[in-house]
Amino acid sequence: MPPFVFNLIKPENFLFYPINYAFFLFARAIVLPRTLAKYRAGKIEPSPLVLFCPAARDLAASDGRFRLLEYDLLQPHALPCRADVVRVMNVLNSSYFDPQQLSVAVRHIFESLALGGLLIIGSNDAPGTEVRGAIYRKLSQGFQVLAKSGADHDAHHTIMSCTATERDAL
Repeated sequence: MPPFVFNLIKPENFLFYPINYAFFLFARAIVLPRTLAKYRAGKIEPSPLVLFCPAARDLAASDGRFRLLEYDLLQPHALPCRADVVRVMNVLNSSYFDPQQLSVAVRHIFESLALGGLLIIGSNDAPGTEVRGAIYRKLSQGFQVLAKSGADHDAHHTIMSCTATERDAL
């Protein structure tokens, strides 16, 4: 059974989810401080965060054409070569990045992709809800939408306004 995840940064709407909102207040005031105190005292060990599913890890181990990489989107890419596909799910959201940071992240993704490479993005608000996302192809001067799912993703307009620079041609 997957773990129960509850956002302690952004509360649910009180009018729509009064029980969740009450739990949010309780957890933020009581549970979170106690848990952090136990962690800082060394009474709770951190769990490793697994970024890739077992099937993807197995494929990367058995097929040299498939690589799993992670890097900071706000830093210029340091990949050994340009990528054919970059998949970014539940990351390029306005709740994580301000407009300037979002633009920097999209620029770095653009620079990391090979010409004709694909950018696959998406996010959804909760499990089982429609994914807002798209598949974009890198062209010489910017991105082209190949497919869309749901309403425009938070980063859609930033992605579509990203254009090539002289440095990208190198």
